[in-house]
Amino acid sequence: MVNPIIKIYANIKSNIIINETLNLGKTNCLAKCSFAETSINNERSIGYNQWTPKNIGRGIIQRINLETKYNKLKGYYDYITALLRCNTQFESKYKIDDIQEGIQLWKYENEENIKCYQEKL
Repeated sequence: MVNPIIKIYANIKSNIIINETLNLGKTNCLAKCSFAETSINNERSIGYNQWTPKNIGRGIIQRINLETKYNKLKGYYDYITALLRCNTQFESKYKIDDIQEGIQLWKYENEENIKCYQEKL
């Protein structure tokens, strides 16, 4: 990977403090982080190159890692995975104003429970 980019949109209202080194997966690429505000609206649009639930889009279904946690009792990492669809293009319910592009929103409820966000913004 050369100059990888990952964008994370969050509705966190407080300042985000990162206390750990950011690493992009198993690539051993240290990540840089910047923050900016944008608006997301309830508007149908086309999204690109994103993971979606299996019932959205036509991309390839793959098992991906959602969360990695170190298990002190076992002495190794536990991986929480799910089957998701990797779409190069899909219809989205939400649109990012700045770039006029669709986005798939996810809701983190607790460990092992990350699901597609379907409510109104």
